[in-house]
Amino acid sequence: MAEYDIFISFKNTDGNELTPDTEIARELYSALKQAGFHPFFSECTLAEKGVSLFKKTIDKALEQADTFILVLTDAKYADDESSRWVSYELDTFQIAGLSGSKPNARLFTLLTKDVRTQDLPCKLNRVQAFYYEDGIDKIVSYLKGGEAEAKEIQPVCEAPQEENGAFKYCKRCGKAAKKIAVFCSSCKCSWFFGSKKEYEDSKKIKYCAVCGAKNDVNDNFCCQCGNERFVNFYEEYCDIKQRESIREEKKKQRAAAGVKILNDCLLEFGSYPQEGKDDGAVIISQSDENGSFEGSDGELYAQAKDGKYYKVMPIVWRILAREKGRLLIIADRILDACRFHAANNNYAGSDVCAFLNGDFYARAFNDNQRGMICTTPVDNSISSTCDETNKFVCGTTNDKLFLLSRREASTLIGNNGERRRTVTAYAKANGAYSDEETGFGWWWLRSPSFHNASNARTVHDGGSICSHSVNFDNNGIVPALYLSLPSDTN
Repeated sequence: MAEYDIFISFKNTDGNELTPDTEIARELYSALKQAGFHPFFSECTLAEKGVSLFKKTIDKALEQADTFILVLTDAKYADDESSRWVSYELDTFQIAGLSGSKPNARLFTLLTKDVRTQDLPCKLNRVQAFYYEDGIDKIVSYLKGGEAEAKEIQPVCEAPQEENGAFKYCKRCGKAAKKIAVFCSSCKCSWFFGSKKEYEDSKKIKYCAVCGAKNDVNDNFCCQCGNERFVNFYEEYCDIKQRESIREEKKKQRAAAGVKILNDCLLEFGSYPQEGKDDGAVIISQSDENGSFEGSDGELYAQAKDGKYYKVMPIVWRILAREKGRLLIIADRILDACRFHAANNNYAGSDVCAFLNGDFYARAFNDNQRGMICTTPVDNSISSTCDETNKFVCGTTNDKLFLLSRREASTLIGNNGERRRTVTAYAKANGAYSDEETGFGWWWLRSPSFHNASNARTVHDGGSICSHSVNFDNNGIVPALYLSLPSDTN
């Protein structure tokens, strides 16, 4: 007997929020289980199997199930761009049916009545549909061979009629919904009153956003704490407090962060803006002294030269050398862009050296982590350039962070492939060059070219070492540092 006979497909999250589809799919899963079916529902099934087997488990379920039910509260969730997993699951099932390998294949959609037919992708044309507002029992009865019939897709926007207290009422818009509904089909709110009167009475009160106290709608200040910020529902106050708690916890984690060893070659240390802002996150603060903004999700964001916000994420470093009590590490990606200097290749007085030990050092590490970074005598002699003669070398500098020399890049990194570095979205937004096909970029070394004072050594996006004009501001930054490891690092 097959482990699964029905596959439930749905869009799980949109940004950082669970979609209404998830709640409906959960309700459908419970109803099918009670009816004796063996449905596949990723939220429960993958929790049992383990997320490491994600695709393998999905493919197995798609192979076994003869019935496929797609839950949709928004037509866009069936698009490739919006949900690749939904599209993958649907395409896989339909191909199996068309190829003849699944002769008993049945495909249904479970829609909300505000989903417009014309917005659905063509692959869902002529697919039998049930409406959630009509009750999940209708589709369960149909699958069991009952009298309920699936109907052709027709958008319906009528609100249910009141009858004998069979409905509840959306707290936000007052629209009636059946008792079994998990969200309002009009505004997608998931908070309800039991009667129309409660909805009307709610217009007379509001809640303090700080302490949650109930106030008259005309009050300008909270009767409990004097605050001027209010929300319409107590649930909104609870959401605010939950988000505040999450943000506070993330602040503590950032302040306490140290070193996290990932494996024998990689570790996480410090943080820096890297990838684009999550769609569901909203910037809720002014920038701090390091140019970081707090998001509604508790994460930090930074604004790049393109005006967009990028999430501050842990920096991954690659271990180049191990010495007693310390490690030489280099960033595993190009983190930012900066010119070497306006006119010359003297590393001691370069813009890039000042940037690394100034802005970058201040932004990337907390107080605990700064105490773990060694001040290092950085060799800038002719020996470090691999040249026989080079009149542009400078003296030793004492730095927290530095760029690799030509010799270090040649001897500590084995080949061109290992020298290649991908460019973060933030670095690219700040001007760093990135090859369109490979995603690799150019990054500076600290060694001067021996040809003239206006060129410095750089690593090509293919990994070879060459030279570039010092005033070129599209070269990337790949910092290096010596890290003093505490004995309890984990």
